[in-house]
Amino acid sequence: MKLEQYRETLRRRMRLCRILWLVYLLLVASTRFASPALTEHPAYAGLMGALAGGLLVGLLGMAKFNNAMKDDAALRRLYNQEHDERMQAIRAKAGFPMTVFLGVGLIAAGLVATFFNLTVALTLVIAAVAQLLVCLGVKFWYTRTM
Repeated sequence: MKLEQYRETLRRRMRLCRILWLVYLLLVASTRFASPALTEHPAYAGLMGALAGGLLVGLLGMAKFNNAMKDDAALRRLYNQEHDERMQAIRAKAGFPMTVFLGVGLIAAGLVATFFNLTVALTLVIAAVAQLLVCLGVKFWYTRTM
């Protein structure tokens, strides 16, 4: 029964990724009607690059979920990997998922700030990357010591 619930969870995640892809494609299509001043701004290129990178990660996740949905052994492995108590404890000690949300929020704020001040934008993005690297280092440390 747990695997069927997990299969439904994966279907919801895949639907969310498809919706995000649709939003991205609509944003790209809307550039045909945008003014050249907007599309030539450096912030626009950064925003589109960040969206493309995030959606590429989503596409890879969707491929992993799709492969797991086809094979029960792969689905069980993915379920066990997500529900591993040791890794959940490590993620909690490292501050996941809150630091990831904050890091993504800082990067998004940095992308918005590029329309106003490039120095502030770079500072926000550098702070977000540093925060995410520290969180990753803490996770690596606890993986080795726990």
